[in-house]
Amino acid sequence: IYFDAALAEERFARGLTMRMAALHARPLWGYVASAAMLLAITGSYALPPLGVVNMLLTAILCAHLSATGHAGTSVGLRCAWSWAANALAAFPGGNTASRPALQLYEVSEHWLTGGASGLICGAWMTLILLALTLWLFRRPLRARLFFEDDRTGEIQRGERVCLAPGVWTELTLRIPAGTDARIRRVGLEAEGAETGVDLVLDEFAIEGGADYAVNFAREGVERWNPLHEEISQCMFNCGSWTLEEGRLAGRGAPLAEIFTGSTTFGDGCAQAVLVPRFGPAHNLEFCVQGAARCYAAGLAQGGKVRLYKKHRDYAVLTEADFPWELGRAYAVAAEHAGGDIRVLVDGEEVLRFRDEENPYLRGSVGISIFGAGRCDVESICVKEAESHA
Repeated sequence: IYFDAALAEERFARGLTMRMAALHARPLWGYVASAAMLLAITGSYALPPLGVVNMLLTAILCAHLSATGHAGTSVGLRCAWSWAANALAAFPGGNTASRPALQLYEVSEHWLTGGASGLICGAWMTLILLALTLWLFRRPLRARLFFEDDRTGEIQRGERVCLAPGVWTELTLRIPAGTDARIRRVGLEAEGAETGVDLVLDEFAIEGGADYAVNFAREGVERWNPLHEEISQCMFNCGSWTLEEGRLAGRGAPLAEIFTGSTTFGDGCAQAVLVPRFGPAHNLEFCVQGAARCYAAGLAQGGKVRLYKKHRDYAVLTEADFPWELGRAYAVAAEHAGGDIRVLVDGEEVLRFRDEENPYLRGSVGISIFGAGRCDVESICVKEAESHA
């Protein structure tokens, strides 16, 4: 009966420990709750100060054993000090038959609680329990997420979180918005695990809307073979593209196109800083769905700003007067939500259009040059309006 009672207490304490630890993402809260409950149930709070200390250490040991999957050991420890006297008294033969065992229990009970009549002083038991506690807590299993910048090799790590056996723990790491880091890899690292520990990863997801920049002063030329070169983070369709003086330099006749980003980019804003050198048209492309479909907005000959829609060929949707100059940098931006499109140059709205005929809702971004021309690009920025996986 008393063993069953101890088992029930243990299961309740374990549940409390796990809930508190999961709620606060720190096992310490669970240990505090379990220790307070043990003191209240056993009445140990009425013991002398050293006895309370010893019982607190015992409670912490029980909580840690329970949290690490050794519930049987925890129950045994609770039974040994909290229920042994009553269990022995209930044996057949009454107190007479169990007197030697009862006397042995009384001695051990005294030095556990700091009594002065035991074979070992209470202070010795304190040292033993403290040493056992430090040994059990010597190597907690902790984990955290990380990502690595391909250019610098710098690794950004998230906060370490202690893992408890049998409990699912969610780890998160937020990549700073607006960063121009080129992320080479992301992952999970664990430390402090003892031998024989299995770590199960149920799900790993990269979520959230795009919010980053491509700064071409930090990019490089990737030489795949002697005849093929690509700009890092980009893929070109036609024309000639290279890096010159920290800028992306594109040349085309009759067309040059280069793309970057994911084809899943949704509603949001794309911006490119363009420096037209010569040629009739220099554009920011968005909602790019391969080489056959996209929108393009940019500087056009005759002092115009134009919005195009491409379905195999480019067609002008709308245009407005905007006197622009060769050799000057312009921040061309396009905001799109559904079929609604706004085109801005240097932060000022110059065009607004609603596409009601099969609008393109998702796609990557890019740059295009029409005719025999050249355009330099300082940077491309993307910011989605809403998060998605």
